[in-house]
Formats: sequence, structure tokens, C-alpha cells
Amino acid sequence: MDVLSRPHSSPTSTTLGKCEILIDLITHIYADLHFACLEINPLIALDDENGAEPIVQFLDMAVKLDQTSESICGHKLVYDQSVIGADRGPPMVWPAPFGRQLTKEEAYIRKLDGSTGASLKLTVLNPEGRVWAWFLRLIQTLGGGASVVYSDAIAAHGFSHELASYGEYSGTLTEGHEYVKTIIARLAQARWQDPHHWWWYCQLYACCLIFKGIICALKEYKAGLRVIAHSVKIFVHRSGPNYQEGFKAMHFLGKSLGSARKSGVNSARSIPPSAPGSPPPGKVIGVHAGWRPDCAFLGWQEGINGPWFCPFDAKTRSLVYGLQPRATQGMLDFDYSCGRDTPSVAAMIYPFSGHHIQKFYWGTKAALLLVYTSVEEAVKKHPDADVFVNFAPSRSVYSSTLDIMRFSSQIKKVAIIAEGVPERHAREILHLAKEEDILIVDPTTVGGIKAGCFKVCNSGGMMDNIIASKLYRAGSVGYVSKSGGMFNELNNILLLVTNSTYEGIAIGGDRYPGSTFIDHLLRYEADPDCKMLVLLGEVGGIEEYRVIDAVKLGKVRKPIIAWAIGTCAKMFATEVQFRRAGSMANLLMETVDTKNAAMKAARIVVPETFEDLPDVLRETYNVLVARGAVRPKLERKPPVIPMDYKWAQELGLVRKPAALISMISDERGHELLYAGTRITVESKEDIGLGGVVSSLWFKRRLMAPRPPSTSGLKCVHLCGCLFRSAPKLTLHTHPETRDPPDPAHGPSHTQV
Repeated sequence: MDVLSRPHSSPTSTTLGKCEILIDLITHIYADLHFACLEINPLIALDDENGAEPIVQFLDMAVKLDQTSESICGHKLVYDQSVIGADRGPPMVWPAPFGRQLTKEEAYIRKLDGSTGASLKLTVLNPEGRVWAWFLRLIQTLGGGASVVYSDAIAAHGFSHELASYGEYSGTLTEGHEYVKTIIARLAQARWQDPHHWWWYCQLYACCLIFKGIICALKEYKAGLRVIAHSVKIFVHRSGPNYQEGFKAMHFLGKSLGSARKSGVNSARSIPPSAPGSPPPGKVIGVHAGWRPDCAFLGWQEGINGPWFCPFDAKTRSLVYGLQPRATQGMLDFDYSCGRDTPSVAAMIYPFSGHHIQKFYWGTKAALLLVYTSVEEAVKKHPDADVFVNFAPSRSVYSSTLDIMRFSSQIKKVAIIAEGVPERHAREILHLAKEEDILIVDPTTVGGIKAGCFKVCNSGGMMDNIIASKLYRAGSVGYVSKSGGMFNELNNILLLVTNSTYEGIAIGGDRYPGSTFIDHLLRYEADPDCKMLVLLGEVGGIEEYRVIDAVKLGKVRKPIIAWAIGTCAKMFATEVQFRRAGSMANLLMETVDTKNAAMKAARIVVPETFEDLPDVLRETYNVLVARGAVRPKLERKPPVIPMDYKWAQELGLVRKPAALISMISDERGHELLYAGTRITVESKEDIGLGGVVSSLWFKRRLMAPRPPSTSGLKCVHLCGCLFRSAPKLTLHTHPETRDPPDPAHGPSHTQV
């Protein structure tokens, strides 16, 4: 794209003309192509001669591209404008991280990630390593921070040099099957010096359905896996809905494969700050980087339902953008368990269909929600709704969010669930939100939860997990986390060592979050019902230092317990992308060792390792109870939430006779069966009309496939079979045309 060929206004001076060219470069190229960084060094600016335009020559230029914007401007990055009629080029090829090259397995997983709706990550760290770690999570729950925690634990056990891979998967059964097949095919090629022990660590944030995809892949590659020869041990960490059935299936799989299969893992301690690669003790780097955060929280006025520090309460209502029946039903079930008078979802918005009604359940009764085609109509019809939950995909989340921001006088909180939002769009949304005093719960978020009041999206997990964590009533601890995967883990930990959660927010792991740690911690500080604060950071970013400065300035006085995950990052020789774009340390001050040391120096309570976090939480909570700051309350029993019939059927709790029985085809399994043969096989073989009819009617092949020249013989053979098996029919002729009866042959008739 030639910037200098663009028309310029007549400059009043030579200097102004040069500046116009540079500004043109920034506005027309930097913004249009979604550059994340642009460096020009050096450049030469020549004065105009004889009234000609000034000349600016760029001797060296480097840009950083945003891969999430490929769907918007990827076709502009590779084509040659000098070719007449060319408006796009081949797909953009994204290079491997610096210092390494992609393996064919990594390239295939990256391609699969871009061509499906699943989120797939794979980094081969050491092809000869014996510990292959990969982490699966249910796509509705998002989050991958737990995978970082368990990688820390693997490295802490002294297996960092044996860690062969780091991978994440969230999606459906099909993508899971392909993902596991790719990993097994790769590790089966390895040659270990000690071939008698090999570990496969698998942390499953998934339902039983995804277990099935894993099991199919393991059975398919049983011979290549050579599990008996290598004494394979498969460790599975429980989580997700219906994990009991998944454990049972994995247990039988281990027996059939002849490998050891263990449920859960032994307690592993994360790498302490004194490990090699950490900064010297007591030396805090990067705390005073020459900037001071704006500690004033987003200054929206008093909301519809309460003060600024309490954006969610028992009367909060929301609009859901997109048809997400499972997430919406989860929000309604949470409302019912909390004892709310009205559902928290006022209506749904789906522009791609006409006005209609969606049926949900409020306890045991049916509840109907209107589905509108426009944001404007939904906002106008429901003036009590001030929360917007945006389920739009990454390609349309920008336009849908800007659309709802037109009604900033009513909508004051926006939660963006989409993953892979372009950084430029995220910055523009954040800038506009500050101008309109709107709270943004970050892109790529699992949402948030106000115990006993309101739930955003799929936060908190399934209802059994919400009830077990007692989120139906308010506790005393407010926490904010970058990780969505650790969201449920924190709820469980807080229940075990404190009186449970007061409010929890997952801000997401993007480089430009809509709201930050300090934004929510300042809310918790101002809220008299929140007694204790918890911060869970991670590698990458500098948002933890804003909290440090707020504590030093006295803006946060309540006890804070904090920890940054990702201590294993320093053990890797090459660059590893944890989760999303924000989970990568580009500077020393962005490493977790530096962050944890800086927070401890600011008198924030920081445990020695992540495994010490529950003990620190318990000690701090007991101190607050002893002082009388926290007064335990009597427990109440939540109402019973009925289980949906479909889910109960998947769990094997109920059964129902079939309403329709098909004697022709079998629709169970992954593919239709006709006479016991898969439909793909039937379509490839030349069986002709006779073969098709015999498969459908007689449920078996009556003849073998023959060349087209014998199709007539096949039809004759089929007709013979039909006449032998069909009942005899009698066709009586019309009385006027009936022949005279022949006494020798009986009554007149025609027999077929």
C-alpha cells in the first residue's frame, strides 16, 4: 500500500507537508491494517523542490500485526497493489515464536483452531520429553488459567525438562478427537532414553461427552501408543459436569489399554520465588516506572439499582444478545436458587430472526422470554434492564457493543464474552466506555457473580457446583481474577476456608481489558459488606502495579491476599503463549516473580506458593472474625432446582420409550447406518437401485455390487425376490369386459 500516492492538501509550509505525510501513514495504514506496533527508524525527509510535494523515505520499518484482526484486514496484508485488479492475496502465514519453528502437529492444530469454532493451542516444548500435559475445558465455561497453575505444579516437581508439550482445548467431541489423535501420533514417534516410564497429565474441564472423544482417539491409536511397553500413567483431574461418568469411562479405558490411570493428582507446590531465574531477594524491579495510575474508578452516576460500588444486586436485570439458551437458563436457575422475585434476564436480542418467544423454566414453572431483533426496541421495552450480556462472536462484537452504547443513559454494565476481539476494537470500546461511564467486563471473560444476587453468563459453572460453593447467599470475600479457569476453583477454596464469596469477577486475559484489577478492588474497598480482597494475577501485563500504588497511597486499606500464576514460564527455553495475548511477559517487570516480590514489598499478603493460598486465606479470615469485622450468619437451605429431562437422560437417571421406531436406518452413533453399513460406504459403492431398495426393505444385501452393465440382471434378481416374498394379489376384471366363465378353470380372475 503506497502511502505517498495518496492525495494531500496543499501544505502551507514544507514542515507541514512532511507532517501530513507522516500523519497519513499513521491514520490510513496503522489503523486500517490494525497494527499493534509500528517502528520507523531511520527515515529521511527531503524538502520540496520546484513546488513539488515533500519526499519522505523510510529506510527501515518494523510492524507488529494483530492476528485476531486477520478476518478484517488479512487480505490487505499480502497482495501486491501494483497488479491491476488484485484486491486480495493468499492467506497470511503467521510465523512461529522467535527462536523456534512450528512442527507439523503445531501447524495442523493452528489450522484447526482457525477453521473451527473451538479454541485449540499446542506448543511442543521437548519432543523427547516424557510428560505430555494438555488441558481440556468445556467451551461454555471458557478460562484456561488452571492450566497455568498445573503447569507450575509439574515444573515444581522437577519435571520442567521432561515437559514435552503445553496445550489447551475447548470445543466439541469432533475437535477433541482430532486434537488427541494429533498428540498421540506425535508422541508415538518419540524415543526415550528410559522407555519404562512415561506420564500423560490430562486436566479435564469438560463434560462426559468430551471424554468420549478422548477415549475414541486412545482406542484408535492403541497400537501406536505402546502403553504396555512404556508403562504409561495417565493422570486425570476432575472437573466439569457429569465428570463422574467420564471418570468411570476412563477407568475402564485404562484397564483395556493396560495402562495406569489415576484420578486427581498429588499436591504439588509451585516454584517458589527463590528458584533459579528469579530476581535476587529483596530487589523489586519496575515498581516505580515513572507513571502513576488513575485510581479514580469509572465515574458513572448512581445506577438504576444502587450505588456506584454495587453494580449488581438482587434487582439487577439484563439483556442477553444472541441465542444462548443454556447460559440463559443457568442465569434463571441461579436467580431461583437465590430467592429472587423476578428473573435477572429481561429479554433476548437476536437480529437474524423475527420476533418470537423462547421458553425457559423458573423453578418448575415455564417462563417465556421475548426475543427482539433490534437493540433499540429491547432497551425501550425494558427500561429496568441496565446490564448487557454480549454473546456476539468476535467478528461482530465490536458493532453490537457500539450499538448498545448509544443507550448509555440506561445500560451501565456490558459483559463481552467473545474470544479473539481485535486489539484496536478493544481499545476503542474501552475509550468510549470511559466517556459514557460504562463498566466493561473484559472481552474473553467467563463473566462474574454477585453471590445471592446476580450471575453473568456461565460463571460459577453448573448448578450443582454453585450450590456446593454456596453462591446462593453472600459471603464476605471479594475477588478479581484474570483467569476464568480458576474462577470455580477460587469459589471452592473460599468456601472451604472462609464464609464463601461476596462477589467475583473474571476480567479476562486480553492485552487491553475493559476493566482492571484496581477498578474492582476499589469497588470492594468502598463496599461495607465486603471484608476481604483477593487478587489472582498471572504472567504478563502491569495491572498488578496499579494495585501496589493504590495500597501505598492508602486508597485500599482492607486486607488483600494476592498471587500471580505462571512461575513455570522461566523454565521454558522458548516463548510459550499461555491462554491469550495478555499472558506473556515481554519485560522483566511482567514476570510473576517480580510481581509477587513487588506485592509483598507493598505489605500485600502474598503466599510462598499457590498451594499456600488456602492457608493464608484461612489465617486472614480468622483474624477478621476475631476482631468482629466478620460475623458468621446462619445457613439457609436453597430450593431444589429440578433437573432438565435431556440432561437427566444423558446422565442415565431417566428413560423414556421411543415415540418413533425406524426399521430402516439406525441413527445412533456418529454416522447413519443402513443394513449395518455406514452411509459413507453406501454412497461410495455402486450398488444401484436394487442394492438400495434391498438395504432399506430387507435390511441386508441381496446381491454383491456389479458393474453398470449388469444392472438389468440386478433388477431382475430383485424383482424375483420381491415376487417370492410378496403376497399374491387378485385383480378382478370389470363385469363388462369379463370373459365367459370356463367351467374347467373355475371363476374368471387374473392372478399376479
